[in-house]
Amino acid sequence: MPELITIVQARGIGETLNGTTMCSVVTDPLPRDRFRVVNVRHRSEYGPVPVINGQAYNRTRAEAIRLALIAIEQAPGPVVLVGYSGGADAMGDLAAQIGRGVHGNLARTKLIAVVLIADPKNPRILFAPQWGIAGSRLIHTAAQVWRANDPNDVIPLCDANSPLRTVADQTDAMSLVDLAGWGISYLAKLRARQLQAVVINWRDPASVRYLYDRAIEQFNGYRNGEHVNYHRRIMPGTGRTYTAELTRRIAGLA
Repeated sequence: MPELITIVQARGIGETLNGTTMCSVVTDPLPRDRFRVVNVRHRSEYGPVPVINGQAYNRTRAEAIRLALIAIEQAPGPVVLVGYSGGADAMGDLAAQIGRGVHGNLARTKLIAVVLIADPKNPRILFAPQWGIAGSRLIHTAAQVWRANDPNDVIPLCDANSPLRTVADQTDAMSLVDLAGWGISYLAKLRARQLQAVVINWRDPASVRYLYDRAIEQFNGYRNGEHVNYHRRIMPGTGRTYTAELTRRIAGLA
């Protein structure tokens, strides 16, 4: 009998463990005689979102990675990492670490697929004009890596020199219950030159206006739900919604 495949899934910011999540839409249809699903039970918070006293996003990401690693260690056989939005950020970082051998050979051997929906660090491909709002992260691993990035979603596909990138950099460590930590983290980023390079030609008012108009357009798309429609939007070239196509691909692993 084939080994049971463990799916370790990390939800997005503000999604609850008790309800439907973007990840669960992908994994609920999978046969339970072939797959077992483990939810990463991290605090899905981004500073004051969704609760005013929420922890900083960088702590949320680190917590998700730590708990996912425990789930990988406890898995009886092959593992698939699945993440949406903030969860995709964490699972993508973890997959990249596993690929580099940071967590040993066992994790590298167990990992057979990575599924990232709306990854904030969606990598830049060649000279593409858009990539993740929080930067570009490559994943070098023998595992399959499947991505779902809707063209209208600014989180995985942000314009190259968008002012929104600066917002992402500045709020990574934001927490109203740890303002000192927020300031220390931002200062450390400045000293390490870890902020994303955003080039704005202030001598060209038309280009500056375009950059900010595009940032407003992309932000309004986020506000109006472009980031949460992967179960409704059709993945180009598939005839299926993004989530349904990912379900199909994962099912093919069994």
